[in-house]
Amino acid sequence: MRSPKVKGANLEPSQVTPGLPSQTCPSSQGHWIAAAAYEAWQSQQLQQLREPPTEEINWLQDLRISAAETDIRAGLCPECGIILTRLRVPLKTPFYLERCAACSGIWCDRGEWQILEQLGLHIRIPQMFSSQWQMQVREQVLHDQERQSLAEKLGPDLAQRVMGLAETLESHPHSGFAIAYLTRRAERRGDISVKASPTPEPVPSLS
Repeated sequence: MRSPKVKGANLEPSQVTPGLPSQTCPSSQGHWIAAAAYEAWQSQQLQQLREPPTEEINWLQDLRISAAETDIRAGLCPECGIILTRLRVPLKTPFYLERCAACSGIWCDRGEWQILEQLGLHIRIPQMFSSQWQMQVREQVLHDQERQSLAEKLGPDLAQRVMGLAETLESHPHSGFAIAYLTRRAERRGDISVKASPTPEPVPSLS
């Protein structure tokens, strides 16, 4: 099979990790993992887990990633010949994981499998390409960014207290009173201002 990323290079039999056969590009050190091989390995790994893999990942952590030169462009599936689907993994230094929409084979550029192992994502790569997973990750990234901004502005101790209060108020039946109180205090300090709501435009008649 031809390398998805390096013109003229042939893939060679290898293992991306013990027990999981792959085809490696000797030039780029990327790995092609056939769908059947991955599914068999994944099933075995999930059976050996003593507890479900965690869903919480700190997407803002710096893993000191050195992106592979071949990660900047999409590759061609060595089995089907179609352009691989690219998935952005939104770390502090992001990279792209690739998968064939036809045969479900997976391509990892140099070093990407090791990063997935660190994050615990190596055992659920197909799930990463689902719209549900991507939506959850976007929400978590926004949540992590909010927490980081609070810590930078308020300091870690006060930020933790604010986040704890927010979680408590979420389930309190009279949380609106507390929010209104804090808003009034902020208005008096001049930290925020309440703008008058614009007058809505009249709705045109349908007749």
